Amino acid sequence: MGTNRKSFFEVLFSSLGHLSKADGKVTDNEIRMVESLMQRMDITGEERQRAIRFFNQGKQSDFDLQLALKSFVKYSVVRQDLRLMFMEIIVEAAYSSGTVSQQEHAVLLRIARA
Repeated sequence: MGTNRKSFFEVLFSSLGHLSKADGKVTDNEIRMVESLMQRMDITGEERQRAIRFFNQGKQSDFDLQLALKSFVKYSVVRQDLRLMFMEIIVEAAYSSGTVSQQEHAVLLRIARA
């Protein structure tokens, strides 16, 4: 896995975990959305286990979203397509439960500003 893909992969799944946990609990809809994303991205085997580990890291109370986003922002400066794809996935995840809580909205703003 190339450095760019690895960085995208890590920050995407840890951010999804952070977003999902923002309002206190991860819902079944949020889990289904992440599972569906892994299928669409053809993530299986060891890569799938890594995605789950990053998702779980993002759920931790001591997860530093800004630090996680820093490397992605740095390498994607010339890859606006990756930034757009990242934001589309994050917004889709936020709406997967039907509504966006204030806490999730705050996380979306932090990600967009980064």
